[in-house]
Amino acid sequence: LNLCYDVPMKLLSGHLLVMAVLLVVPDWRRLRDFFWHYRSTPAGDSPCIGLPLHLRRLAPALKAIVVVWVIGSTVYAQFR
Repeated sequence: LNLCYDVPMKLLSGHLLVMAVLLVVPDWRRLRDFFWHYRSTPAGDSPCIGLPLHLRRLAPALKAIVVVWVIGSTVYAQFR
């Protein structure tokens, strides 16, 4: 519904949608099995367990960049 209003609402809705998708992607198979196939699913693992070492070291920096970008763009939009 927010996509029918002004541009700031569309930006916020887009950010929230991207964040929700990023949270769901690591557990997509488990969620699909549980909700669509009615199967029991095992407990989830940490999403970083299978990643190579250089990506595990890069993940906190990427998270910090995204957080700073989201906060910065929000503050910029408010004072513009």
